[in-house]
Amino acid sequence: MHSGVAKEFSLRNLSGFDFRIKYTETDHASHVFEIDLHTHDVYELYVNLSGDVSFLVENQLHPLSRGDVILTRPGQQHHCVYRSEAPHRLFWILFDAGKNPEIAGFLEREIGTGCIRMAEPGREEFITLCGELMQEDTGDALGWGHFWRMLMLLRAGAAHRQQDAAPLPEDLARTLTYIDAHISEPLQVRDIARSLYISESTIQRRFLTYLDMKPAAYIRTKKLATAAGLLRGGATVLEAGLAVGYADNSHFIRIFRRQYGVTPHTYARR
Repeated sequence: MHSGVAKEFSLRNLSGFDFRIKYTETDHASHVFEIDLHTHDVYELYVNLSGDVSFLVENQLHPLSRGDVILTRPGQQHHCVYRSEAPHRLFWILFDAGKNPEIAGFLEREIGTGCIRMAEPGREEFITLCGELMQEDTGDALGWGHFWRMLMLLRAGAAHRQQDAAPLPEDLARTLTYIDAHISEPLQVRDIARSLYISESTIQRRFLTYLDMKPAAYIRTKKLATAAGLLRGGATVLEAGLAVGYADNSHFIRIFRRQYGVTPHTYARR
């Protein structure tokens, strides 16, 4: 298996609204970027088609089945967690509602974020609409009709949503909360273990089992995702680095570029 995009379709006729949908087939070995914790400055719809995966959104872990949809708002930290080597198929939708408060307000008020599990036949209709958006002859008018129908399906699913996040072990939940509270400090796993009276081996095992990441990698990507959000909000490179515990600005720039492919300054300008 390999990560790849089959086609791409864009909706262009609403001022300031950028919509992109992609279809991807991937697996644990090739799904490199989404395995790491990250954020976007736009909304994301992650539509699961098949695979043995869960999805982490702001410390809430959601096991996914076919047709389940994850909605994240700009700045929410998230990543896909692979539970096995099974191939994974998905639709991945990004759209910018920043200049359209009516759409953003509808999403916040009527749908919310996190995992949305639609009942049948809604979930299969949603998948069909995603597929039709990928067709070469889909124009803007039909595309907009499909998009709004998708929002109605999500609203119906969200209206009956119950608590669906998988409970995390108490020691892992405490560790995640501690990292959030001390994100501005130079965190080390051994220091966290000592502060929470949890063994390092237990922390290592919990992260690998439930989040598919080593705790050191989680801390690094959490810091960089937080810094990326600060940069999007107008912070300087120095301010963003200091806010997440990097006193050495050159080191912060180097690891940020390794994660995002651009320097913090270029990221902020974009």
